[in-house]
Amino acid sequence: MHDRPSQKANASLSGVNVLIGEAGDVLNAGNAGQSLLIGNGGATLNGNSGSVHFIVNGSQNIVNTGKGLSFIEVFGDANTINASKGDVELNVDGSRNKISIGSGAEVDLGGTANILTAAAKSRANEIAISGSGQVVTVSNADITIHANTSVTLAGKDNDIVMTGNATLSGKASGGSLVVSGSNNDATLSGAFVALTDGAALTLTGGKQQVVLADDASLIMNGHTKESTINVFGEGNFLSVTKAKINLDNGAGLALAGSQSKITLTGDATFTSTGTGHVIDVYRTGNEIQVDRSTINEHGLADLTVVGAGNVLKVAKDSASVLLNEMLALGKIDQSLDQAWQVFEHRIDPTSNVPSSPPPALGIIATLIGADSGDGQFLPAAFT
Repeated sequence: MHDRPSQKANASLSGVNVLIGEAGDVLNAGNAGQSLLIGNGGATLNGNSGSVHFIVNGSQNIVNTGKGLSFIEVFGDANTINASKGDVELNVDGSRNKISIGSGAEVDLGGTANILTAAAKSRANEIAISGSGQVVTVSNADITIHANTSVTLAGKDNDIVMTGNATLSGKASGGSLVVSGSNNDATLSGAFVALTDGAALTLTGGKQQVVLADDASLIMNGHTKESTINVFGEGNFLSVTKAKINLDNGAGLALAGSQSKITLTGDATFTSTGTGHVIDVYRTGNEIQVDRSTINEHGLADLTVVGAGNVLKVAKDSASVLLNEMLALGKIDQSLDQAWQVFEHRIDPTSNVPSSPPPALGIIATLIGADSGDGQFLPAAFT
């Protein structure tokens, strides 16, 4: 059998060219419009410009896709899958397979310790990952990391979803990470990171733009000074030092860590076990529990403070000062709105993200307001 280039079996099956090979066999789809190539160990399977279904059993098989449609099922271990050509759908349920893809592939990567590499400048790959010890190198892809999965990822600008009890390691950067479920651990830099309701994540890396979306828990390690955390909803927990933190109207946050810059935009609740914070407070209904920090009260803000050793600074209520502070608040509100819109788009890609920011609130606030007790004009953002 090994002296022949291929073995053909049941070639007339529904008009499908069926080839089955063992060690040393070469299976060529040839000119067939539809082919089924089955490698049972040590075979070479070559696709064509037609539609080819590859089934890979055993080990040491080599698959080479053609320019047509390729559906590849890998059940064995230590195979080589060269799938950079054509339209590819790939399901892997084996170990130690070495896989290469091009652009536009759909990959379900299961098993353990498989290596998946996308071609340079590839785009629009969709990759679902399960199992443990997976190694993936890809950029500009949509990646779903299923529960109880560990993966090492290299590449840029991927949109990633983690669904609980998952570990993402490596040197990936850019793109986005949306997290649900608990006990997630990720290493990623320069990305938009969002925790959905009730999610928990330990995040290592710097220059993050983060959204905590109600009852979320985030521990941040690494160079967090250039990171911004936007907080929405109640019951959120954050552990970070020297970060920028914005609380949306009505948000709640418990912070572990020191020396952060925090902004409260109304009806917000903020507690911290750390010290040395600088806290800017706008609008009414804010509650703060903190020690040895500086609290700046802007625009006739209303707040309740519990703690020791704090310094409270109250802004002047002159019209010019109030106007400048109102403009600053408008920028903060705009930033929070945009962060939430990006979050919604990551959760539901059919939602729209504005290509340009909405007009600053300060533009209309000079026209709408109220008189203070001493006759000075109060911008509407503070009333």
